[in-house]
Amino acid sequence: MKHKIKWLIPVVLLALMVTVFRLSAQLSFLCPSISLRFDTPLTERQIDWARTHTEENAAPYLTFWTESQAFVTFQETGVPATQILYNGDPDLPYPVTYRHGSAPGMDRNLCAISVGLAWQLWQSDRAVGMTVEIDGQAYTISGVFEEEDCRLLRWADSGFTAVEIPHTPKGEDSYRYALDLAAQCGLGMPAGILWGSGMADIGRILCWLPLVLAGCILVFPLLTKLRKLPSIVWGILILVLVLALPRILEITPGWLTPTRWSDFGFYGRLWDSFCQRWQDLLLLSPTPMDARRKALFLGLLFSSCGCGVLTLTFKRAFLPKE
Repeated sequence: MKHKIKWLIPVVLLALMVTVFRLSAQLSFLCPSISLRFDTPLTERQIDWARTHTEENAAPYLTFWTESQAFVTFQETGVPATQILYNGDPDLPYPVTYRHGSAPGMDRNLCAISVGLAWQLWQSDRAVGMTVEIDGQAYTISGVFEEEDCRLLRWADSGFTAVEIPHTPKGEDSYRYALDLAAQCGLGMPAGILWGSGMADIGRILCWLPLVLAGCILVFPLLTKLRKLPSIVWGILILVLVLALPRILEITPGWLTPTRWSDFGFYGRLWDSFCQRWQDLLLLSPTPMDARRKALFLGLLFSSCGCGVLTLTFKRAFLPKE
């Protein structure tokens, strides 16, 4: 019986590693940008100035958005729904997968609805091309996206309480860059911030850590047995590592790389910054999409820790003691 339980360890470890990579992919999909949240709606003047500033300075294209309640009707059927009003890229505030059709884009006469809303109105998800009334105004449905709740996406021009920054220059601290860009655009200090791209970076790191740990456990004993290799072989291994280092640094997030390698206090400040980001995440007044992101991030964190524990258990159960 004990022998059978022993062989469950690699099976569970493999399943958990697959889960970690799946959760990391989902988190990366749901966290494409940095989101700044404001207590009061931004004025049209602020939005126009931000657009002008980003165009003149080749800064990232900002997406403005907000959430509100709406009433959607088709003939005699009416359904309350949550609408996401956006001005920019709809995939940043509300990244979804479309079952039919596509996002409305910049067309003010189009909207996209969730599968849940389509079933409430027609008992079917085949709704592309249908016309609905949203708060008394007619819209044509351009797409149906995967979501069980009643939601819709449409273009708007004002009333926004959030801004999405899609990317930051390579090597920049994305969090600090987002706050500086908001100040330069005249948007002011946000009431909350969702460090989405940073969460995705951490998610990718968490999914590789168990594999790195497993590699170290397997490789280090092998190296102790190969200590008598010729010097030329060791020289080749070191050369390969040196050649791979630029590529490793290229794919490493900029906020993880010190500007000067002699800056020994960098990682102490990095830990303080990470604690601050975590506090921001916990204090953020979440939308339903934010709650999904938080759940994915926590699930990924605990799954990665579980992989680490099982990897050490696997070593004790299967590898010979030194």
